[in-house]
Amino acid sequence: MSLDSYFNNIDSVLNHPLIREVRCQKEKRSSAVGLIVAKVTFTDDSELHIMEYLEVEAEVEVERKTYRYHYQTHQKQMIFRYDNAAHHPEIPTYPDHRHADSGISESRKPDIEEVISEIASQYIAV
Repeated sequence: MSLDSYFNNIDSVLNHPLIREVRCQKEKRSSAVGLIVAKVTFTDDSELHIMEYLEVEAEVEVERKTYRYHYQTHQKQMIFRYDNAAHHPEIPTYPDHRHADSGISESRKPDIEEVISEIASQYIAV
C-alpha cells in the first residue's frame, strides 16, 4: 500500500456520522515516509487527537512507527489514549499501551478505524 492509498483510507474512516469536524494534516516527507496529525471533533464536542508517523515497508505495507490516539471530553479531560511511547516497559505489550482513568494497561496497536469504533460503541450524544 502506498502512502497516498493510506491517506485516502484515513479520509474515508474519518467520514463517520458521529464526526462533526476533521482538521487533518497529511505530510509526505518522501515516497516512503509520512506523517498524519489530526483533530477530530465529534457531535458532542469530544475530541480525538491523532498522530501517526508512517513508513512504507518493502513497498507493500504502511507501518505506523509512532502513534498516539488521545480521546478527551469537550472539557479537555482524557477519556483514553493509545500510544507506543517507550515509557512503560512493565506492560507486557510494551511499547504499545492504553491510558485511562483506571491506569495504564496492555494493548495491541489499534488503528484509527478501531479507535473510532471504540468511541462509537460508547458514544452518548449530548
